[in-house]
Amino acid sequence: MEKSQEKHSGPPRRPDSEESGLMDLGRIRRRVLQEFAAGKGRSWSYYVPEFRAGADFLRGLPDPRKAGEILWQTRRKLVTKIAVPAAAGGDEIVFKSMAPRRRFLPGPSPALSESINYRMLALAGFPMAELLGAGEARRFGCWQKAFLITRFVAGSRDGRAFLDGGGREQWAEQDEFIRGCLRQLAGLHDLNYFHKGFKPYNILWCKPSADVPMRLVLIDVATGRLVSGWSLGRCVKRDLGDFFETFVLSPEKVAAYIRFYRECRTRRRPPENLPEQVLALLAARRKRKRH
Repeated sequence: MEKSQEKHSGPPRRPDSEESGLMDLGRIRRRVLQEFAAGKGRSWSYYVPEFRAGADFLRGLPDPRKAGEILWQTRRKLVTKIAVPAAAGGDEIVFKSMAPRRRFLPGPSPALSESINYRMLALAGFPMAELLGAGEARRFGCWQKAFLITRFVAGSRDGRAFLDGGGREQWAEQDEFIRGCLRQLAGLHDLNYFHKGFKPYNILWCKPSADVPMRLVLIDVATGRLVSGWSLGRCVKRDLGDFFETFVLSPEKVAAYIRFYRECRTRRRPPENLPEQVLALLAARRKRKRH
């Protein structure tokens, strides 16, 4: 089954009340599910209209996974950068292919979960990589392989560039990156969204010159989900811990950044002792790693 859908125009207005945040993203999610028309137990694919020629090109390849430069590879996931010919649109794309842990696996694939999150968060106004397509191949109701396609963000690097401390010349860019990421995370948490993978390597950044504001792009959102207000507190600590765990920063700097994050929250501001809570979480993680 194959279906292309029209891409909706700009993001909807965010809700004014604290209680409506979860409902607002939930409404957007239901709208996205209707777009994808992913039938239960059936193979499906989704492409935005402007990528139809590119989709035809990919379908004509023996194996898209082997058609470009490998960016990332694990046992069950392969991420490839592919240059689509000019006659098919001329896009540079990132093709992520996935395989299940077992040969046949019921339920949604990570590709479906991630594509829903991409569209939902983009419609809510967050700076996401542009989703171009997604799909699942199923047999007997179980998915055997799945894929997700985004537009390649030219001229970008991920946040691993700032993890080693960098030196004096890098400090200004590192500070801009961290503050920009925390603003985005605060916005996600204000809408009761638990990222569950907010790590520096899942955030791309571009800064062509010193006088141009840094541009951030969020990628890899397969594990994110909406949560209830009462469970958001522990999710906040986990997302912050995931983000700061690999940075080379003093506890004082981490605490200052978490206070900045608190100021960015516009609904249900976290407790004042959040810096101490996150520092304790980071200390516990380091202790576990030593044993």
